[in-house]
Amino acid sequence: MKMQRYTQEEFNQFEIINKIKQCPAGDYSQIKIFAEWCSFAEGCSFAEECSFAEECFAKSPFWSFVYEPPFKTEGKIYPSNSTLKYWEEKLNLTFKNKCYEEIEEQIKPLLPKILKRKDLTKCERRILESWRMIKMNTNSIPMMFYKDWYNKEVKPNLALKQKQEIIKRISDLTLREPIWLSNPDKDYMKQFPELEKFSNSKSISGLQLFCVMECIFAEINPTMAKKIGIDEKGLE
Repeated sequence: MKMQRYTQEEFNQFEIINKIKQCPAGDYSQIKIFAEWCSFAEGCSFAEECSFAEECFAKSPFWSFVYEPPFKTEGKIYPSNSTLKYWEEKLNLTFKNKCYEEIEEQIKPLLPKILKRKDLTKCERRILESWRMIKMNTNSIPMMFYKDWYNKEVKPNLALKQKQEIIKRISDLTLREPIWLSNPDKDYMKQFPELEKFSNSKSISGLQLFCVMECIFAEINPTMAKKIGIDEKGLE
């Protein structure tokens, strides 16, 4: 299906909610500069040499370039059709006439071995890592307890600017390690001292931080959060 191509004028008119511009799925190749706090829906594509300001965020974007996306992403980063031949040669696989779901079935069992390779670029590794990500069950009991804790203890006592800073740091952390899968004994308290006074224990786990990130994102960007299945609900 052909993507809708947006002009600069159309982009300028997109709705802004809680200071975040809501960008629907489509082709943004005509737009070269994106202001801070843009949130892109699933399946967006961009032109080469675009400039992205702080806190731009995209859900499963299409990416065609040798450098990694200069913005935060959630979900798979899709190589565009024009780059599939390159990936076939890089991975010694065949993707001809396959949809992305079929490619995922083919490549996912091979990812642990592929990611041990030393010849992967930073961009290639990030794309492959995005395909390995495990979708979280946001209704799991531990997550519900953590979200309930955030809503009751943390949310009322932090200013918007503090929340924006915290979500940025957690998001940066998730690019380096899958904190939601980390050892439950690993403590992130020292990295987030502003949460210490609200904690009911002497430590903050990676899963707890992940829940904080989801809650803040749902709070400051409710429209996009709803579209990608994120909520801040705790125990009812």
